[in-house]
Amino acid sequence: MLKFLIVIPIFNEELVVAKVATITKKFSKTWADILLVNDGSTDRTREALDEIQIVHPDIKVHHQKINSGYGASLIFGFDYAIQNNYDYLITMDCDEQHQPKDLLRFKDFDLRVDIVSGSRYAKESKSIGIQPPVDRVEINKRITKKINQKYSLNLTDSFCGFKRYSVPILKANIFS
Repeated sequence: MLKFLIVIPIFNEELVVAKVATITKKFSKTWADILLVNDGSTDRTREALDEIQIVHPDIKVHHQKINSGYGASLIFGFDYAIQNNYDYLITMDCDEQHQPKDLLRFKDFDLRVDIVSGSRYAKESKSIGIQPPVDRVEINKRITKKINQKYSLNLTDSFCGFKRYSVPILKANIFS
């Protein structure tokens, strides 16, 4: 049986983290583990995570001592997945833009694909939540275009944090 890990980086999400964790568990309880990575939150996120662990003791939580940034939380999750022999890692944000019901689409997508990326800008996207500032959308479009040209890809949202990674590929190419 394939092992999946869902990693959710968190920074100051005390108001939504319990809801996101509970709904994520609902849509993944039979096929994935969940790791919540608290990136040194300064609000009551730590307390909210403690409460989540009481209700859902199988949800894993890691607290970074200081805010090291989104990338550091992802790297922790990548390393955790490698060290614990997961086959696939799915990342999603905690801001409610990524819908946990879409996790099944990532799980079931062609497993021969090493990285599957979500998109807030694809025609089929049903992204909800806070809309990013116009200048950020424009920067995303320009960087996405350059990445597509350089690597012959067809991404529509290179900044999207909703992704599935093959853990062996991460191990071989990033952590080697």
